[in-house]
Amino acid sequence: MPKTAAERNRTYRKRLAEKGSTSICITVDGATARRLRAMAREHQQTMGSVLQLASLLAQRALAEPKTRVAE
Repeated sequence: MPKTAAERNRTYRKRLAEKGSTSICITVDGATARRLRAMAREHQQTMGSVLQLASLLAQRALAEPKTRVAE
């Protein structure tokens, strides 16, 4: 008997947890979403790996005293 969507999701979340990953939900503006998708596609990376690198770069930039973040 085929698995239900809930069973597939449960299995997927379990695999993520076993790898030390978790699923999150974020809301960004349209331009940011398009930019993230384009980077992932152009560089053949997952959205997770693009966001991981982005978070590391943001952490570094925000730690610098004179860095200005676009508002």
